[in-house]
Amino acid sequence: FLKEKHLQAYSDPKSSFLEQQLATYEQRLKGSKKQLEAFKQKYSVFSLEGQRTLLFKQRRDLDIAFKAAQNQVRDLQNKLSSLRKQMQTISKDVPFYEEDLKGKVRTGQHIVYQDLEREMMKAQAELSSQEARRATLQGQMAQLDREIQTLDLRENELQDLNLELAANERNYQTYLEKVEEARISNDLN
Repeated sequence: FLKEKHLQAYSDPKSSFLEQQLATYEQRLKGSKKQLEAFKQKYSVFSLEGQRTLLFKQRRDLDIAFKAAQNQVRDLQNKLSSLRKQMQTISKDVPFYEEDLKGKVRTGQHIVYQDLEREMMKAQAELSSQEARRATLQGQMAQLDREIQTLDLRENELQDLNLELAANERNYQTYLEKVEEARISNDLN
């Protein structure tokens, strides 16, 4: 009895449910392949692991540069603080006397104070430069963090597409085998 039912189910391939299912899964398989290819083209996804490695290397390099800039900012702030304290101990109006080679005497602002002022202006300019550099690096790191997060989301989407493709391939192969069995069974009858 079971053999007869089996033969009936597989014996009419032209109007067979199996062939309809085979055609359906063939279309789904083609659709899955197109979706996967479109995804890869749209996001230029060819080696997620390679992209991730590159992004993490860039992030590490930026982090090192950021920490170096941060240290330089801190050092320059300390230097400025020290220069301010030194300037407070020296009055700028204390005259100095300098005798040049010809024996002439010059007077004016205290030369040490002037040197400290020049050094302070130089340090302030360098501090502004390093603060801008630090801010730029911080922005670049934030951008890379967003790119890494986006890559993770794309990886999840890619895995979903690959799972869908694999399921459609299995279903297609299953129904292809069933149709072939039905044809063979029909030929034997």
